[in-house]
Amino acid sequence: MGGTAGTPNFVRCLPTGDGDDGRPWQETAGGEPRRGGRCAAARIGYSLGSAIGGLILTAGTGPGHLFPDDGAYTTAALVGIGAMAITTLTSLALARRRPSESNL
Repeated sequence: MGGTAGTPNFVRCLPTGDGDDGRPWQETAGGEPRRGGRCAAARIGYSLGSAIGGLILTAGTGPGHLFPDDGAYTTAALVGIGAMAITTLTSLALARRRPSESNL
């Protein structure tokens, strides 16, 4: 399935309302609204990534300093690259296990 006009062909999480009304988010792929765990997993992943990055940068900020040192930024980047590599390899492994749509 392709994306709608101007929308790439991948899953995006969009609010069903203005985002502040407490309603659950809606998952869309190719313009078809769905509800599912991928949207929640993405939001949890973004939150964990932000928390881990913040923790690393906070740990790299010395007493009395306003900003972290260069090593903290390097460490945060390397941890992010490692997490991205693990996620990519896991996604590829799971995609190979999934039967193609032509075989269904």
